[in-house]
Amino acid sequence: MLNRLWLEPRPDLVDFSDRGIHIYRDSPLSPIPVLTWGMAITTYPFFGKVDETVGRLTALQEDCASAEVHR
Repeated sequence: MLNRLWLEPRPDLVDFSDRGIHIYRDSPLSPIPVLTWGMAITTYPFFGKVDETVGRLTALQEDCASAEVHR
């Protein structure tokens, strides 16, 4: 899956991935997981929705179980 994100991005996201690579090259302090997470959210919106749900649940309460995210 990671290879598809960076090595074979969707045609409409090639420019987006190229900009991420340039950000990393220009600033080696940019964490790779952050760039990869951004690419995953852009490629697969499901990741963004899960992140949004977890964020809302943890804002309401300090912790959340995976069953709560599934609901």
